[in-house]
Amino acid sequence: MSFLKPDGTPFHFYTQTFLGTGTNSIVLLDGCHALKIPKILDLTSMPEEDREDQEYINDGNRAMLDVEKAVYLRIGRYDGIAECINISADGIRLALYQRGDLETYVKSEAEADRSRKTGWILSLIQTILHFHNSKVLDDDMALRNILVADDLSLKLIDFGQCPLMSLDADINTVS
Repeated sequence: MSFLKPDGTPFHFYTQTFLGTGTNSIVLLDGCHALKIPKILDLTSMPEEDREDQEYINDGNRAMLDVEKAVYLRIGRYDGIAECINISADGIRLALYQRGDLETYVKSEAEADRSRKTGWILSLIQTILHFHNSKVLDDDMALRNILVADDLSLKLIDFGQCPLMSLDADINTVS
């Protein structure tokens, strides 16, 4: 099974330094950054009868990344959000957070002290408030979608399923 980059060139996991994969996207090491691209399965070796369904999935994965691009443009730079270096046809280039996600971090490191945990909670609350003020709902909040920076601050990621509300919407009444 091989995948395609957004420009249509093939790549394989064993030849590309890859950081992670999800349902809809793949994150590759791109120099000193992370590059998030849509998960696009190469259809050339697939039986003809399966191609239409897979192309539908590929199109959905492209659309999810487009939503995530729109979210990054809407919310801008904010301390509790993974730093977006740039957005291009290639994908979303992000700062690289070597400590990984919070789910893995809390399993492998000593328990954080009460002060650190309190700071994390306050930071997450402020970041969610920033989302709401930007008329974006983060509906995929999970420990796997929170990265730990070198300074142990937290950074939210993975916004492909986030609804963007109208800029004049009352976020308190949206359901």
